[in-house]
Amino acid sequence: MAAFDQVLKRYGIESRNDGLRALMHAADGLFVTDGELKDELHSHRVALNRIGNNISQIAKRLNEAKLKGLKPPIHQDDVAQIRSLAGMVMTFGDQLQGMILQRRNGLALRVSGALRAFGYGSQ
Repeated sequence: MAAFDQVLKRYGIESRNDGLRALMHAADGLFVTDGELKDELHSHRVALNRIGNNISQIAKRLNEAKLKGLKPPIHQDDVAQIRSLAGMVMTFGDQLQGMILQRRNGLALRVSGALRAFGYGSQ
């Protein structure tokens, strides 16, 4: 509520009721699903599923060796693959963070525009 109050103050809105009323009037189209974000998240989910399958295969090989009392069959190719998978996961995290920030900034701009449209002061 403190953050909401700060935004209201920034726009010169004197009460929460007035701020909520302005947002409700401007909500048409504001709180709709972002199709582009949905598609991007779907493609990332597919990529993560592939990574998960690869990690499961590596774990399976290591567990099979352990059960047989053998030295784990880790080869240089395996190490390279694990590093590649770790890099993909890190890249995914960075991309997801970027999408979240972009979405948040876009919504902030739309809310700011909605408040300005109802005659409240600028930031």
